[in-house]
Amino acid sequence: MGMFDYITCEAKLPKIPDPMELKGFDFNKLTFQTKDIYNALRQYRITADKKLQLRDSIREHVPGDPKSKSVMGRIGHMKEVSSKWKDLHDFTGSFDFYDVIHFQENPDLKNDYWVEYTAKVIDGKVKSIRLKAFTHENNAEARAQSEAWEKRMENERVFWTKWYSRFLIKPYYNAVSGVFRYWRKLNDKLPRSHRVENFFKPF
Repeated sequence: MGMFDYITCEAKLPKIPDPMELKGFDFNKLTFQTKDIYNALRQYRITADKKLQLRDSIREHVPGDPKSKSVMGRIGHMKEVSSKWKDLHDFTGSFDFYDVIHFQENPDLKNDYWVEYTAKVIDGKVKSIRLKAFTHENNAEARAQSEAWEKRMENERVFWTKWYSRFLIKPYYNAVSGVFRYWRKLNDKLPRSHRVENFFKPF
C-alpha cells in the first residue's frame, strides 16, 4: 500500500449527483488520504478560504526506561511539544485525495463507498476541487466475513477462560514452546548438519 499523507477539507466539496445511502452525509467531516504530496504521514488541510496548509509540529525525545522489558520501552518515544498550521505558498500542482465509507464505522450501510476528489493548487491557493470518483460495492460478503472472524475471536477468548485451558492446555503449550525455544538456541550453537556429515566422510 505504501505511505501517504492525511488531509481534511474545510472548503465546500463538490456535490455528488447520486449519493445513494449517503444522502445528507457530511463528506467534509472525513479525514482523507493522499499519495500526491509528501507521503510521510503528515497532516494537511484545505481551509474554508481554500488555502493549503501543513500541520507543522515540534517534537522532543522522551527517554526510555532502561529496565523496560520491551526494546521500544528502552529506546523511548517522540512527544509533540507544539504545533501550528503553516501556509504552503510554494506548492503548485494537483493532488487526489480519497476515503472509504464502510459498514465498520457505519453499521447501517448496505454498501461500502469510495469517494475521491482532485484539487488544483497554485502558490498554495486551492483554485478548484472536483469529484473524480464515487463508487460503491455491496458489503454483504465482507460483513459476513467480519462477523465470522469476530465470532471466532470470541469463541477463542471464551475457550482460554475455561479451567482446563488455564490449568492444562496453557501450561502444556508453554512447556512445548520452552522445549523448542531451547532447541533453536542449541541448534544455533551446533555446526550445520552437512558439516557434521562431511566430518564423518573425509574421503
